[in-house]
Amino acid sequence: MKNITFLLLAIFFTQCSAQQPEWERLFFSDAMGLPHMVSSELDAVDPFEGLGNYGGHNLFDKSKYTAWVEGVEGPGTGEYFYLAIGEILPEQMVIHNGFQKTDDLFTKNNRVKTIRVSLFAGFMIPGDVTEIGVYYYLRQFGAGQVIGLEDRSGTQEIDLPFEQTRVNEFAEMSRKQFMEEHKAELEKVKEDCPTEPSFRFFVRIEILDVYKGSQWDDTCISDVWFTSPKETIDAIPPDERITEVWEDMEEAMIYVNTNKRSGIVLADGNALEEARNLEADEHMDITLMDVSPDKEWAQIDYLYTQDGAGRVEEYSTLYSVRYLCMIDDPIVGIIYGAFGFTEKDGKIFLDTADGPRDLEKVLEDFLESRKNK
Repeated sequence: MKNITFLLLAIFFTQCSAQQPEWERLFFSDAMGLPHMVSSELDAVDPFEGLGNYGGHNLFDKSKYTAWVEGVEGPGTGEYFYLAIGEILPEQMVIHNGFQKTDDLFTKNNRVKTIRVSLFAGFMIPGDVTEIGVYYYLRQFGAGQVIGLEDRSGTQEIDLPFEQTRVNEFAEMSRKQFMEEHKAELEKVKEDCPTEPSFRFFVRIEILDVYKGSQWDDTCISDVWFTSPKETIDAIPPDERITEVWEDMEEAMIYVNTNKRSGIVLADGNALEEARNLEADEHMDITLMDVSPDKEWAQIDYLYTQDGAGRVEEYSTLYSVRYLCMIDDPIVGIIYGAFGFTEKDGKIFLDTADGPRDLEKVLEDFLESRKNK
């Protein structure tokens, strides 16, 4: 009886151990500030010499005029890419399938028909970097999910098939195990890099099947990004790190992502247009012209047009990303326009036709003006 019990326990612990996903140390390119990795790319170049025309960085530049193109013989089934998607799991994936630069390129190249989407918790030991990228330890959450895509241009929105509560529990369990299993390495680098290990979720997207192109056997994806429902708040708390300010030109929206959430509305071009009570032949658009190096400020230009006028009136505005609002002209002192941000001696300035504006002083005046309202 004791032998049978011992055997059952041994089988149980062996099965538990087998079910526990293993860590995998992978190298990710950090070009354009987002860790990513592709299994192959067409016309690949030496990463120390720059970026290729069809590399993985094209997947997240939010431009349908560029694309990642796999670089193996045949249709590229089995090829894949990894993308870091932040510290908070988004709810949706948005994809521009195929090479959408032109209708001709879209039909002549392969498009993706079926993909497998897998989710990972990723941790980086502080200082585990090179000149061109970073190393992360990844552990997979559950099994990958197979998803079908439509054979059409434009965007396709797909709900990520991962349950949030279970994902959060997995991430926390993985963090504890990573800290314990890599305790010696973390202690070794603690004096030089006292910060905690970096954490990000990653997705791996694998090509399973394709829609065949009429001329070439290269499979292309123009863009992939991840979103959550649009969120409007009064200000971003001090303990949240602003990670990205980005523009959706089709929606005339400008959004902010932080290390804790994504899709915070910074500027809504449609609402701004409605608020100005324009005539039927008048139109207004907004465009994100520049973001400060610390991502605390954004220059957003308003573009006014009138049917038949043949000209565009452009008006520069300064937005506080942290406080999610436009700074009034009297505080900024803009008369003839702004030309983006510059940094000198550790301070950030707004470059204007009337000279640089010290943004520390602008923020001070802005906060004082709010007290008086």
